[in-house]
Amino acid sequence: MNHRNEPSHTRIPAALTTAGAALLLTLAAGQALAQSQNPAPNTPTAATHGSLPGANGEPVALNAAQQQSLRQAFNWANRDGTILRSVIVPRQQFIGTAGLKERSGYLNVKVKDRAQMLTQLGAEAQHTPGGTQTRAVDEPNAQADAQARFDAQLASAQARMVEARNRLAPSLREAYDDIDMHSVRIPDGVSAEVAAEALMRTGDYEFVSMDWLCYPADTTPNDPQFGLQWYHAANRIDTVSAWDFTQGDSSTIIAVCDSGVDIDHPDLAAALVPGYNATENLPQVDGGSVNDSLNGHGTLVAGAAAAIGNNNTGISGIGWDFSIMPIRVSNLSNGTALLSNILEGARWASDNGAYSINCSFGGAEDSATRTSGGHIRLEGHLLVFAAGNDGLANQTNDWEKVTIVGASNQADNWVSWSHTGVGIDCIAPGVNIRSTTRTGGYTYTTGTSFSAPITAGALALVHDANPALTADEVEFILLNACDDFMTPGEDNQTGWGRINVGQAVSDAINGPSITALPFEETFPGPDLPLQWRNPVGDVIVSDDAVNPPSGSYALNLDANDSIETIEMRAGVLLGETGEIRFWTQHRGVDAGETLEIEYLGLVGWATLDTIESDGTNQSDFILRRYVMPGLAAFDGTKLRFTAHTSDGGDDWYIDDVIVRAFEGNTLPWEDSFENGITETLDWTQSDATATDDAANEPDGAFSALLTGQGSMTSAEVAIADTPSAVYMRFYTQHQGVENDESLLVEYKTATGLWNELTTIESDGVDQSQFQLHQIALPVAGYGANTALRFTADGDEADDAWYIDAVAITNDLIVEDPCPADINGDGMVNFFDVSAFLTAYNNQQPDGDFNNDGLFNFFDVSGYLAAFSAGCP
Repeated sequence: MNHRNEPSHTRIPAALTTAGAALLLTLAAGQALAQSQNPAPNTPTAATHGSLPGANGEPVALNAAQQQSLRQAFNWANRDGTILRSVIVPRQQFIGTAGLKERSGYLNVKVKDRAQMLTQLGAEAQHTPGGTQTRAVDEPNAQADAQARFDAQLASAQARMVEARNRLAPSLREAYDDIDMHSVRIPDGVSAEVAAEALMRTGDYEFVSMDWLCYPADTTPNDPQFGLQWYHAANRIDTVSAWDFTQGDSSTIIAVCDSGVDIDHPDLAAALVPGYNATENLPQVDGGSVNDSLNGHGTLVAGAAAAIGNNNTGISGIGWDFSIMPIRVSNLSNGTALLSNILEGARWASDNGAYSINCSFGGAEDSATRTSGGHIRLEGHLLVFAAGNDGLANQTNDWEKVTIVGASNQADNWVSWSHTGVGIDCIAPGVNIRSTTRTGGYTYTTGTSFSAPITAGALALVHDANPALTADEVEFILLNACDDFMTPGEDNQTGWGRINVGQAVSDAINGPSITALPFEETFPGPDLPLQWRNPVGDVIVSDDAVNPPSGSYALNLDANDSIETIEMRAGVLLGETGEIRFWTQHRGVDAGETLEIEYLGLVGWATLDTIESDGTNQSDFILRRYVMPGLAAFDGTKLRFTAHTSDGGDDWYIDDVIVRAFEGNTLPWEDSFENGITETLDWTQSDATATDDAANEPDGAFSALLTGQGSMTSAEVAIADTPSAVYMRFYTQHQGVENDESLLVEYKTATGLWNELTTIESDGVDQSQFQLHQIALPVAGYGANTALRFTADGDEADDAWYIDAVAITNDLIVEDPCPADINGDGMVNFFDVSAFLTAYNNQQPDGDFNNDGLFNFFDVSGYLAAFSAGCP
């Protein structure tokens, strides 16, 4: 919301001198008097300014009357005198669009901010005699002198900004102080372009632009029956907003696989391109009949998708100028057709350039349809099928490359006769659709047969809005932009919801504004992905981070940079567990400086976490996991990341951002407690606290602290389908624990029982290092609900067991750089194998290769792998 000041309440900046304040008040009062004597019209116009010299960019030598008009309109400083006496060559032209944005009698003028003004003053000094002189820096008070010079420059910049505002005062219409922008009247007798150029030559303004007279953005065609097409409205599928950007193009072909099309219909004929008769296997150019002479269904379908718009005739299709390719698949009066003919016609259409191919028939769920959809998608085109009208739950196959469409009514509700099932992708208007008839007229019709071509037209319009999009991206954008009026997320009645063509076209041009879960971002390249909005500061994607978790790039925030995700449809998580996760790394960030993570909840922005730097550059990324707050479980939630640091050299890196439903953990699972103890996601029960009190933590600064007889139980990890051995890995350290007191470690079996994995006993001596434990999981633990449990057996509150870097994984940590060199001679050969086997058979320490306290297959397997790797 703009904070605006009317001219009669013009703000006097604090830095303004007394004399300057008096002058500004006088100018403001004079302006108010002039306005009371010559009130501005309710609708300002610039018709005269648009026809004056300079409006087309030509050079203008101002005559005496024009110079006087500019002097009266603006309070020129002494240094501005040469501007009015010189030849002015406008560098910009203000070209409007009739009925959308038109010229007014005002300009918007943005005063440069302090940093820009300092730069401007520096540039002017370079062109001033003596302006490039420098002073020695080895004098006794160099630092104080430098500060004094800077303070003087700052004061000059502030004064220059005040002067820039004063200049505009005589013509000021309204001041927008929150952004230091001012709407000013264009002087009489001078074109807007010349006035703008004169102001820009002062060097005091960031931009001068037309204060456009903007119309409501509703582009509507002149077709006389357009008002009978209820679904085009802004509160329905909103094609009127889409038409502000594109009305379709004749190079985009919509194929209608049906009973043919009335080739003489006044709202269709001019759009027709040669088609095909699939029942005769004969192209139209070779004599194949494509005229809708028997049934009329195909003509109704064609009109719904692509009746010519804005031709002062009948109705308008989803696009005004699409080409229509008639594909006749039936020669029967009842319009029935073989699925093979329908699909052969669809493939022929795609092979011959049709972008969006519509089939308003049954058969969407058939495997043959999937195959043809895949063929068509490989060609970069889209196959659309109607769901059916008999109220059946028969859409049992969710074909990835076929768009299957159900019906909605005037209230945006799913209609009960529209077929359902996992195959439904979306719904579209299918009730009382005004369309073309094969007799050259128009009628109302109902059915998913018309929901489908409306969707086919919508897909084509999205494509025309951004032809660089792939077919997969076009379908995604349309489905992602759907209005979801029923069960949140995809469901078997409405799919992703009722199509919203206006939103989809906007998303095609500007990037989606909302997305379904899961939200995933890996920053694959140097460009900021379209899933991010509202950057503040110099937000970039950088490859300067060390070891990003995926690829080479990560989001980079410094100073006080901030950025948000697009909105997410998180309503599906209402009553369910959601997960927010990402990785962070900080480099060059001073101790105590932070990265704040916020989420947009139902009551506004709230802090999810604040991550504080310890002042040490990180060489690894740290995984952060959070249970999604209940207030964020709605359609429209967002994440926001904000750096709170002192300068541009303080770098926070963020990578692999994921928001999704929590469906359990899989291999590998690990937790280093850098994000605290995340209950639900990582730990189902915990008496532990996250602390940095332990010495020499192996991974990050934090570990989990268990005292007394506290316990902690990990969340379950599914490992039933693991391809190799699984290890329970963790580090422990004890302090203040008496001799023979212990830490019990258990694993959960596939049948849900808890069995002992190991018991770690204290020797009563405080440890200054963490001890690594890697224990092969017994076969009884291989299942879908494997878990770890740690239980301390102490009798005092200060009996401290520190636990860190807990993992259930397939990987072993090998601390010895050449573990297979058993005899330590720097080589790996037969003698090492012999030494290992001897130690293994005698159950000596070197034979327990994985240090799990057992002698079994896993030791042999581990040694052989190390032997094969050799020495570095």
